[in-house]
Amino acid sequence: MSTSATGTVLDENGHGISGLRVYLEDTSRLRVMSLGRGVTDTNGRFSIATYADDAASPGTPGKQARLLRLSVRVGQHVLKEAQQADSPQAMLTFDPITMKAG
Repeated sequence: MSTSATGTVLDENGHGISGLRVYLEDTSRLRVMSLGRGVTDTNGRFSIATYADDAASPGTPGKQARLLRLSVRVGQHVLKEAQQADSPQAMLTFDPITMKAG
């Protein structure tokens, strides 16, 4: 399963939004587990590197592929969330996240 994640946060005109905090969490467990966090750069790109691997075993209870939630925040205010099933590749890439410029 993945051990790092990357993506981009853009405004509606396709320009990167810098300085936003991104948090990655595993929401497939009884308790939500934080996997990592990052900050968008001047092009809106972020990278969350080296979080724990979690091998899926579909036939074993509690070992199904994890569901990951990416939150884009300013302080504690959540601007946008995206959920995605974990990937068998080491690098998980989120689709571009588009937000209204404001």
